[in-house]
Amino acid sequence: MKRNHISIYAVILYLLATLPTLSAQDATRIGQVSLVPGFSTSRGPSAEQTNLVSLNLLAGNEYALKGAELASLLNINQQNVVGAQLAGLSNYTGGQTTGAQIAGLSNINHAGIVGTQVAGLSNWIEGSVRGLQLSGLLNYNTEAVQGMQLTGLVNVSQTSQGMQLAGLHNHSLRTQGVQLAGLSNQSNALQGTQISGLVNLSEETKGLQLSALYNQTNHLRGLQFGLINIADSVCSGTQFGLINIVKKNGLFAFGVEYGDVTPWNVNLRTGTHRFYSILTTGTQFEEAQGDEIWSYGVGFGSQFRLKDRLLANIELVSSQLRKHEDHVEALYLLNRFHVNIGYQILKHLTVTGGPVLNIYVAQTDKSPTDQPTIDIAHKPFYEQQEGNYKIQAWVGYSFGIRF
Repeated sequence: MKRNHISIYAVILYLLATLPTLSAQDATRIGQVSLVPGFSTSRGPSAEQTNLVSLNLLAGNEYALKGAELASLLNINQQNVVGAQLAGLSNYTGGQTTGAQIAGLSNINHAGIVGTQVAGLSNWIEGSVRGLQLSGLLNYNTEAVQGMQLTGLVNVSQTSQGMQLAGLHNHSLRTQGVQLAGLSNQSNALQGTQISGLVNLSEETKGLQLSALYNQTNHLRGLQFGLINIADSVCSGTQFGLINIVKKNGLFAFGVEYGDVTPWNVNLRTGTHRFYSILTTGTQFEEAQGDEIWSYGVGFGSQFRLKDRLLANIELVSSQLRKHEDHVEALYLLNRFHVNIGYQILKHLTVTGGPVLNIYVAQTDKSPTDQPTIDIAHKPFYEQQEGNYKIQAWVGYSFGIRF
């Protein structure tokens, strides 16, 4: 039986080695067998023949392929490949590939691909991609990608129309679609979505930037979600974050306020006049040492210009309250809805004041008669016990100066 198998393999190799080309016009050959370049049944690239089947025991160097090619190490074709290449290490094509390249380490193509590249290490194309690039570390191409790039580390393309998905970083000069990365995304012109674990960068953004830390663009037409958002200008859209910087016609105001709960407060407002974020902290100084209340919170608001120097602000701020020497982590959440009127005395100086609706949610025992440890409600018009939490509402005030 074993002898019969050997005989069959020998006949196949003989046929591949001796069968002539199918057509003198297109120089198509049924196939070839190669041990290494120069030691094969064909004359290599100099014969200018296109193989329908190419079997490279170790490595082969041929002219072109229109069919299938298999190598334990390396497949090389100097011109176009139409079909499939499968190699243990690498596939190399000097022309265009239409079909699939699958390699244990890398695929290299010098004139673009229509189809699929799969490599354990990297895919490298000097040209365009229409299809899929899948690699363990790097996908790189010098022109446009129409389809998907998926890699463990970095995707690079001139233009991306589709999706870039990377464990570390995506880079494209022009993006129409989605960039999704574990660390960062970068694009000169974004029309679509950037989502990253840390940083998104784009010169022109029409769409969405979403990150856990930092978003930056020159011109924003869309949305930014992150802890820190920066834009030279916001043509249309909104920033959502703790700190939102708009360099042209934006809002960046430092304020000092006096209120009915924590009398002394400092805050920072950043964003646009239409929508801005608020960071605030406050304290008491008149209470006994160690019994003072202090607060820290976040919020958002909107500012309207009523007349030349007369402004109106609507704001919602939520703050957690604590005593200075109290290390118990309990919920004492103060929600304040402000309606303020401001007057702009100077270009960078505004005085504000107005009523505040306070809604206080504090942890207590279950008894309706129990008061929160931090008892701040002044003549509440609403009071309700919900399990271990007491909800109180009353009207307060706030006056301040903003720079």
